[in-house]
Amino acid sequence: MAGPTPPIWRLQCTAKERIGGNSFCPSLRPCRPAVRSCPRDAQAKYYSRGSERLSEARQFYYRAIEMDPGFAGAYAMAAYCNAMMVGVAGAKLDEALEAETSGLVSRAVELDRNDAIVLARVAFVQARLVRDLGIAASYSERAHSLNPNLPLAWAVSGWVKVWLGEAETGIEHFSRAIRLSPLAAEALLGLVGKAHAYFMAERSEEAWSTAVAATQEFQSATAYRIAAASAAVAGHRDEAAKYMALFLRLDPDRCVSNLADVLGPYQRSEDIERYKRGMRLAGLPE
Repeated sequence: MAGPTPPIWRLQCTAKERIGGNSFCPSLRPCRPAVRSCPRDAQAKYYSRGSERLSEARQFYYRAIEMDPGFAGAYAMAAYCNAMMVGVAGAKLDEALEAETSGLVSRAVELDRNDAIVLARVAFVQARLVRDLGIAASYSERAHSLNPNLPLAWAVSGWVKVWLGEAETGIEHFSRAIRLSPLAAEALLGLVGKAHAYFMAERSEEAWSTAVAATQEFQSATAYRIAAASAAVAGHRDEAAKYMALFLRLDPDRCVSNLADVLGPYQRSEDIERYKRGMRLAGLPE
């Protein structure tokens, strides 16, 4: 016989352990000391272990929703896991996942439009999965107004700015996220994002050095991809080949012709072409 359902605070802790870091705890319910003791350094494992770990975390948030249907943070985190499964772990975005995620973000915002963490997560989902950068920018700006010192909100808005073609502003936002919380999960998100921002701003050496720092923190296809592209454009051919090999080990079916399938919602065609050029120089097959 199954044991009793754990209290919601314990589900928060367990889900947070799956994806790592105190910054990933939904903000709308008070956390007991056991929750706050979850290890922060698990964020690197979150990025490197792929969709299985994210899917496991998502199930705990669904259990939290079952226990408390008014828990906006759980809806936002379940949707955020979906976005990361696609954006970081390379899961396929099909109609079912898109519909599920749309329902989650709608319910999260309906329940609480005044929680900065919820809005920041919803902003990322709207940008990465729904590809509606206008709504994403609106939510991230509201998150800033509610809590101007929230690193997650600045990291998310950094990505939105890069995808909109505003790379220099993206660099500023990522830098602020990292300054606010250099050891937290958002710093890792910010490092990879900042490397992309430098790359799109045609600051290749800075893109390369930032990407190397990101790969030292965690090993994901996204980090290896920007490391390979920026190294190649900066003229570091041996390093580009090294990171391309690491990238293809995680994403063996990737080639130039289908590269756009795993990139973010870039609004400028020249940004996508710049990425393709860098990956081609690094040795990605056509």
